[in-house]
Amino acid sequence: MTDTALHGHRYSDAFISLRFLSHGWLDGKQGRAPSGSGLDWLARQFDAYHPDELPMPWIYPTAEGGVQLEWRSGDREISLDIDLNRKIGEWHSLDLSTGDESAENFDLSNSEGWSELVRRLCALGGVER
Repeated sequence: MTDTALHGHRYSDAFISLRFLSHGWLDGKQGRAPSGSGLDWLARQFDAYHPDELPMPWIYPTAEGGVQLEWRSGDREISLDIDLNRKIGEWHSLDLSTGDESAENFDLSNSEGWSELVRRLCALGGVER
């Protein structure tokens, strides 16, 4: 993927650094690099669905070649592990004050999955949609 593949998307800068990873980035042997086409897809989805009112998540590569997004809202920590090939997001939410947890999968290959994800993030972040 070239630099220009991601340019033009509002959130492209957040994902560009991941494209410089190569296989073995984790310890020299492990750690698959996220695919360029997967990162381009994710930047387009963020451009289309992530509301400006929500803070950008922290963004990390996963050892499996995906991307992990993390948000914090008050005492709640939220992570979303995205499998770029299957376009599935594994949601995990933890309330640090109570220990309450929730987990589920979102089908991010369609607008319904993204809409539900954004609805949840907005509700936890106090953003009205």
